[in-house]
Amino acid sequence: MVGGQFAGHDQNPGEVMEDANGKKYKAFYGMSSDKAQETHFGKMNSYRASEGRVLKIPYKGDMNNTILDYLGGLRST
Repeated sequence: MVGGQFAGHDQNPGEVMEDANGKKYKAFYGMSSDKAQETHFGKMNSYRASEGRVLKIPYKGDMNNTILDYLGGLRST
């Protein structure tokens, strides 16, 4: 459920890509998406329905910085 929160970091699989404007991003997809089913299982089973999509998540660098931001927010509450 928190996969989207941590997507786009160095510690996540996939390579950093760059668009025509020079913005860096990483692809993110949920395990029920067509992309995940084809990548991890070779095909989408006929009895399953795709429930996700592939998104371009802005590149965020090291995950430790994001976790420290979350911890700082929790401490201040």
